[in-house]
Amino acid sequence: GDALLQLDLAHHSPVLDLVKTPERLDRRMLDDLMINTPSGLKVLTSPEQPMPLDALPAETVDRILALARRRYSYVVVDMPAALARWSETTLHKADHIFLVTQVNVPSLRATLRLLDTLRDEHVTRAPITIVANRYSAKASDNRLPIQQAARALDREIGVVLPNDYKLVMESLDSGVPVSTLKPASRLARAIGETIDAVIGAKAAKKSRGFPGLGRRK
Repeated sequence: GDALLQLDLAHHSPVLDLVKTPERLDRRMLDDLMINTPSGLKVLTSPEQPMPLDALPAETVDRILALARRRYSYVVVDMPAALARWSETTLHKADHIFLVTQVNVPSLRATLRLLDTLRDEHVTRAPITIVANRYSAKASDNRLPIQQAARALDREIGVVLPNDYKLVMESLDSGVPVSTLKPASRLARAIGETIDAVIGAKAAKKSRGFPGLGRRK
């Protein structure tokens, strides 16, 4: 729910209108709910006031995603750490899932439990890429090596994002994506390479700095 701060947007999307009158949701209403960014990204932010995770029915989320997929070239959903009733709807529609974790015992345990749930409940057939976040380039700074973490998950860790805490904090505080703030950084390059691998190098050039919901076709 921090896309508004991360992109330094002036106001929230009027999502409460959607909660109160879901039957009004159509392409025009979805466009009206979106917040435009200078880069061309269109973002559906969280509401200004806190809301329960289940405030939006699964049917409404399904409708939002169906409209967004027809309206935008790329749709990115920033999922909460907790599972809601609409989580299965979202994951079922995904073309690709990035599961972000840190390489420590508590994080890996939570990741393994989520992977087991996705498998046991047959939630999705989409490819899942495990992303190791904030991993130091210095082996001595890491309590667990990547290879050991992969064995614990019984899965390959497909993406390793370097630990650049100072740059990330500067990005969050300024509301400027890392890819814009310091495009030559190791972190920005790693994110860019990840996007390239999933959607193709040519298309990825149009979608750098992707922490939002959609880009207009």
